[in-house]
Amino acid sequence: MLQFNPTYNQITGTIPPEIGDLTTLHSVFWYGTDIGGTLPTELGRLEGLRNLWFYDNAFFSGGPVPSEIGKLSLLEQLILANNGHTGSLPSELGLLSNFNSFLFSGNNLEGSTIPEEFWNATSLEQLDIDNAGFGGTLSKNIGKMTNLIGIKASRNQFTGTVPTEIGLIGDNLLLLWFHFNDLTGSIPLDICRLRGPNNLQFINADCGGSDAQISCISGCCTGCCDEFGQCQQL
Repeated sequence: MLQFNPTYNQITGTIPPEIGDLTTLHSVFWYGTDIGGTLPTELGRLEGLRNLWFYDNAFFSGGPVPSEIGKLSLLEQLILANNGHTGSLPSELGLLSNFNSFLFSGNNLEGSTIPEEFWNATSLEQLDIDNAGFGGTLSKNIGKMTNLIGIKASRNQFTGTVPTEIGLIGDNLLLLWFHFNDLTGSIPLDICRLRGPNNLQFINADCGGSDAQISCISGCCTGCCDEFGQCQQL
């Protein structure tokens, strides 16, 4: 069996550890069910896995992301959105050399920082950590991820400033969401210089209202959000 897809079924109970015995699997698409429990560590035995989509399951209780996922050297897409995951992001995800999509919005890491090792996954193209509960500062090592097309990092608890090194990502980058955080300072000019009709088209930041946390030069930000949760497109 190459694909396991119980999507939109009324499956209940928990994910059995025996899923790790399905070693020929290339893809697991599991969403829209009534499954509960947490992700089993045995997922790390699926050495041929390329796609792991597990999200929007009604009774799933989150828990930590298993570090064993970092053993899946062929993994390309990891979608763990709206699961209520807690704990911290495993540093082992930085070992995934074929990683191109990480969708992790709608989780609850309660201010946990992103481990520095994560930024070693330089093949990543899509990074969606909107409303995931992250805190701390954004690492300058994000600039190593030169294949990134989109960064959605809004609705977290990030502090400090927006790293200038994001400008090193270059013309691949199309979208940056930093709004509804605790970031201060300004959007660096090295990022603003990427703006154009065919590259960085969207930058959202907390640059609106009388108490703006972020300053943004004219023509740089495309959306400014204020302390009342309102955003204005420019």
